Amino acid sequence: MPANQLRSNDQSVWFIASLVYVSVCSYIFIAALPEYSDSNRFYACTLFVFCTFPLIRHIVRDDATVPILEIPLASYAVYYCLPLLYQSEHAVYATTIVPSPKHIDRTLIGVILGVVGMISGYVAAKSFNLLSIIPKITVPEFRSGPLARVALSIIAASFLFQLLIGSAPAGTERIVAVLLSQDVAIALLGILYYTNCLSKGYTALAICLLIALTFKGLVSGSTQTALQPLFVWALTGWITRKQFPYKMALLGIVAALITQPVKKQYRQQVWFGKSSQSTAIERFELYVKIGLDHWVRNKDMRGSAISDQIEKSAAERFSLLLHSQRYFQLTPEKIPYKNGESVGYLFYGWIPRVLWPGKPGAQIANRKYPVEYGIQHPASVKKSSFGIGHTTEAYVNFGLAGIFPLFMLLGALVRLPIDILKTRSTNNPVARSIQCFATINLMFVGSTIGNAYGSLVTGLIAQAILLRFLARNL
Repeated sequence: MPANQLRSNDQSVWFIASLVYVSVCSYIFIAALPEYSDSNRFYACTLFVFCTFPLIRHIVRDDATVPILEIPLASYAVYYCLPLLYQSEHAVYATTIVPSPKHIDRTLIGVILGVVGMISGYVAAKSFNLLSIIPKITVPEFRSGPLARVALSIIAASFLFQLLIGSAPAGTERIVAVLLSQDVAIALLGILYYTNCLSKGYTALAICLLIALTFKGLVSGSTQTALQPLFVWALTGWITRKQFPYKMALLGIVAALITQPVKKQYRQQVWFGKSSQSTAIERFELYVKIGLDHWVRNKDMRGSAISDQIEKSAAERFSLLLHSQRYFQLTPEKIPYKNGESVGYLFYGWIPRVLWPGKPGAQIANRKYPVEYGIQHPASVKKSSFGIGHTTEAYVNFGLAGIFPLFMLLGALVRLPIDILKTRSTNNPVARSIQCFATINLMFVGSTIGNAYGSLVTGLIAQAILLRFLARNL
């Protein structure tokens, strides 16, 4: 790219970023709830800048690479900055959490340390080629026909496994989810579709699969499972067309807000009530009925009531702020640091359970800590879990001092899907589909560190080898 065009792009980035930051930060200071102090607002604005500048630069530059760092960073802005505008309390099992300016400051500082650490680790890995010691996996070019068949085969095999999951050995579910990743398969189909390499027949089949996977997610009671295939599809459209999917992003946010209260009522009936033995079609009909009753037929759902419900849904779906405050408030004053108890999976996750049958799982933090901190009732652990969040998990293990170095390591790991896959072209569909899978899974910053990063190395290797084998033999 010519130097004058680079300068023009950089100027556009800074100009647009300045407009965004002046507008958003002014709005945060003006519109934040009175429960939040000026220092809370200042730290929220600082975090917003660090979280979103890489994404703004990526969008303005029309970068065709997968935004594997940019999207996870932006997630922190959603979960920790925006709640100042709509969340005044958060009810948990043991109490109702209200904003404590002192502890909100501490929480936001911890998240800032994590974000800056991640950026630093990513830049260091890129600039100094820190991952050069890891052997590269060559991903050759494949024709569109075999790749489409590979994607469809992966989804079919994944469906088949889920039908048989009741008889699968413990730990098998996670292994199969990585190997037979529906996200990778959908990304392959999406990339082929947006590059006009997918036939009409395969296109129709891909659309039907998206609908089927969304349907499956809805009847399972999981909004993330329902919307994730659509997120992957939109991401592939973004990186191939080099145009940010504003409409899809807005629709995704609206869908998440609308389904949040419906999902809660639906789970009560399907997970714990009389509809637990119903068929998939009956569950879908129930989901639709609850949705219509809540949003359309409810005479009280008018004007301010709708606004209040949207704010409540946003607080439940897009906030980790007050949830995290409780961990930062009680640690280490009342509950001691965990000293790495839950982040060990990051280092031993690659060891097969065949060799280590008693290996601790990746969900230790989500299964154990919410109960210990009074956020979740012990009896509900088997049915659901409450995500602790990556920065919060780092804090309860190592304190503020440990967040930056741990997140530097995580930032370096984010480079893996880029550096470990060797291709002749940056547009290689197999490499891009694996990078899309990593991006989508890293964006859920409310999960555990072990779940998001623990199997990253082995997962990338396994997926690359599997796709290479299947593309040659199907």
